[in-house]
Amino acid sequence: MRNDEIPKYGFTAGANLQYRITKNIIFHTGLLYSDQGEKTKAKNIVWVTPDPGYPVKSHVIYHYQYIDLPLTIQYRYLAGRINFFITGGPIMNVFLAKRTAITSVYAGGNKNRTSSGKDLGYAKLNLSAMLGFGLNYKISNRLSIQIEPLFRRSISSIVSDKSSKEYLYNFGICMGVYYDMR
Repeated sequence: MRNDEIPKYGFTAGANLQYRITKNIIFHTGLLYSDQGEKTKAKNIVWVTPDPGYPVKSHVIYHYQYIDLPLTIQYRYLAGRINFFITGGPIMNVFLAKRTAITSVYAGGNKNRTSSGKDLGYAKLNLSAMLGFGLNYKISNRLSIQIEPLFRRSISSIVSDKSSKEYLYNFGICMGVYYDMR
């Protein structure tokens, strides 16, 4: 069944703080909520004894929910109003829950969605790494916007079972508005 998994849309949101170490090097940390995971392709269901009350198709979405604590370094190439940068570093992930959502489709097109949660069997803490690059555009001396394509992958397994290993990874785009308080 694992071969039938495909990416799902996830998100990360929260507050970041940054500290300028030098003109070109910035330290980032923060407190973020993250919903990561995967889903299965929709599968046709064939019943030995067909019944109009039985679903004819279903798919599953797996949500892994975390509180993230990033500790990343950003190197900026300063070019005026537009600054290019690369970012990387570890992220400590605190596991909250795994939620499974199953959508069943019936012959008439009606859908039924059920959801369940689980928090056993998953590592309470794990570590992931993040690598990104992007640009920061200065709107004024204190206000800037930033866009950053990034890649993130678990370094430690998200399951606590020693014989089984699972690693989350994702590609995404991080966007933000920054206000300089100095």
